Amino acid sequence: MLDRGLLRKARESIAASDYAQAVRALHEVDVHHLNEEEREEIRALFSSIPEEDRAASPIHRIQEMQFAWYEGRSEDFGVWHSRLLRLRTGCKADTTCRSMTEKCICCASFMLPRTDNAQILLMLAVLANDKDSVLPFSISVTSNYPSILRGSRDLSVWGQHYGAVAEIVRPLVRAVYGSGSPGRVECGKAELLYERNNIPAASMEVGGAFVSKDADVLFAAYAVLARIRALDPSGGGWREPLDHFETIMEERGADWLMPNYEALRVRFSLLSGDTAQAEAWLAERLGSEWDGVHPDNGYRMMAKARVYLALGRNTEAVSLAEELKQVFAAESRTLDIIECGVTEAIACERLGSGALAMEQLGAAIAAAEPYGYVRVFADFGAPAYHLLGKYSREPAQRGGSAKFVAQLMESAKCFALLYPEYLLEKKEDPGPPPVECTAAEIRMLRLLEEGKTNSEIAQEVGVKLTTVKFHLRNVYERLGVSSRTAALKEAKDRGIL
Repeated sequence: MLDRGLLRKARESIAASDYAQAVRALHEVDVHHLNEEEREEIRALFSSIPEEDRAASPIHRIQEMQFAWYEGRSEDFGVWHSRLLRLRTGCKADTTCRSMTEKCICCASFMLPRTDNAQILLMLAVLANDKDSVLPFSISVTSNYPSILRGSRDLSVWGQHYGAVAEIVRPLVRAVYGSGSPGRVECGKAELLYERNNIPAASMEVGGAFVSKDADVLFAAYAVLARIRALDPSGGGWREPLDHFETIMEERGADWLMPNYEALRVRFSLLSGDTAQAEAWLAERLGSEWDGVHPDNGYRMMAKARVYLALGRNTEAVSLAEELKQVFAAESRTLDIIECGVTEAIACERLGSGALAMEQLGAAIAAAEPYGYVRVFADFGAPAYHLLGKYSREPAQRGGSAKFVAQLMESAKCFALLYPEYLLEKKEDPGPPPVECTAAEIRMLRLLEEGKTNSEIAQEVGVKLTTVKFHLRNVYERLGVSSRTAALKEAKDRGIL
């Protein structure tokens, strides 16, 4: 939530042409925690400050990079990152300027697609070791997604040795985030254990995440708890955790999370097979993928692809999933790439492209097995179970061991039994078959509509009464009715009258 006093101070400085003071005032703006209207407001303020004054501040350069990263403006991102690197050369060694610039460069590395998980660990260590200056802005681990495991970065590589990595990361996170550190490691571990289908361990681990004071971390924690609860038919279900978090979000004014929170609820609402909420969300609350996919809308677009599957809009599901996959591949987002692959496989199968479906599914299985990811398949329910069954019968599997595929099938089958209506292809009702009537029959129906008797119709048309009865009986049979009232209604419904 924006500090209005801070904005007033910045505007006063801009009005007085004291641009350096305005930039310093705006240093306190947390780009991660702005809703759409607030982002537009801050962007307008930035634009009213000459670029050379903004570029003199390493913190402002990070803010510009954060805006560019969220909005998918890679060209601007690269420009501001290059300026940040050049700024370091102008700072003397062992100075506050140098220390702050180095910290900003470390933070920028978290956003660079080419930064791998080993480098992220190194950057955390550098930040934790530098005590000369306090970091004046936050480093988001979720990017407002309901996840830490695949939030700002995909941490799958860390998950391969999560016990050892957790012991290394925990003190580093504590040093960087201070009092805001609790819950991050526990939530990430809970998500990882869930994806590996170790539900009891995930349930125990997620409990440690609720000590967090950070709304972003709590969003991820309640999301994984809802997923766990959804697997327990005797429990309170997924709604209770999400309802509780909505209360927390409102109390803390964390409205920047609302767009992805709505998308999360839409995903869960599909479990019952009811698509009404999802259809309303598509129509009223979501932008178009034609405007581009980027970190700010990536989670919502993933939810949109799932909704397309539920609605039977398979061509759109394939197109969107492939666009998402290309974006995620550039950032090495393993779990998101796998989810896109399963989405494409299901949609391709429904479109009659069985070979392509098997190819997409095989690639997803091959990517998942080294990490032991099960739920990313199983949580598609019956469509995934059906496809995995076909895949297991392939004479030459394209990826994945028979044991792993069997594990995926069993988990998907259990989910399908819990939610038998989930993602069943929704086909448009073709309506009643068309009925063709002759000009004479239509004229008789119109005379019926005027309230005339069969005898009156015969007299007006100039035919025998038996002829009128013959024509009307034929029309009744084609419309599937047995009375003139029903015939008139059906004729109107079908556009004959």
